[in-house]
Amino acid sequence: MNPDQYKVVIPSYQRAGTLAKKTIDMLGRHGIDPACISVVVADDQQAAEYKVALPQGSYSEILVGVPGMGAVRNWIQQYFADDDLLWCVDDDIAELFERVDEKTKRPVEDLHGFVVGAFKKCLETGFKLWGIYPVLNPFFMSDKTTTDLRYIIGCCWGCVNRRDLAFSVTLDDKEDFERTIKYYLADNGVLRFSSVAPATNYYGEPGGMQVERTEGRVTKSANLLVERYPDLCTLNLTKKSGHAEIRLKDIRIKGSVFF
Repeated sequence: MNPDQYKVVIPSYQRAGTLAKKTIDMLGRHGIDPACISVVVADDQQAAEYKVALPQGSYSEILVGVPGMGAVRNWIQQYFADDDLLWCVDDDIAELFERVDEKTKRPVEDLHGFVVGAFKKCLETGFKLWGIYPVLNPFFMSDKTTTDLRYIIGCCWGCVNRRDLAFSVTLDDKEDFERTIKYYLADNGVLRFSSVAPATNYYGEPGGMQVERTEGRVTKSANLLVERYPDLCTLNLTKKSGHAEIRLKDIRIKGSVFF
């Protein structure tokens, strides 16, 4: 596997304009090769809409998958080959920033180099899932790359693809927590680069998951994860988002590696 030959996969639902203005624009500004970019939509009608909305030459292909966050993640898992290097990016990423110091951030200077380096680290260490810091706040970000159980946020992550159905997700909400836990259990860790974080509007962007997300469904998903993995996560109802959240806990924290 060559870390330079990663594929960018962007699942998108009813957000053609958002995708054009944000993630596609961001990838273009950073010089990411359009030939490696695939956009995955829910149906033929949306495929036609996205072909009109997206700038010509800004991507390689529009794939018609299936509706639903969990379902489309599983569709992507099965569509691409085992061991493909997939960089999965949401459609509303305005920018990716890197930490300079505890008060300062800047756009990632070499985004392609960062992604290649992330996949290279996966291949060197055997960890098959990597991600970035979930909150754009340089005070809490750091220069560490960790391998213990830390949340790999679903808006921007990479994996060495596994078509094994054991790694499929079963939830539409909290599917990123579920994926994090499954990869952690399989590989004894996940890679998180805490120096990089996204500029995105997690719950507020029109379209996408917000079309069908309800508070009841979010809470149900959180409770299901706690029931399934009581040794690895707890329910957190104190987050400012107002949604039921999950707090992860590593059962092997003393054995964690920090690069």
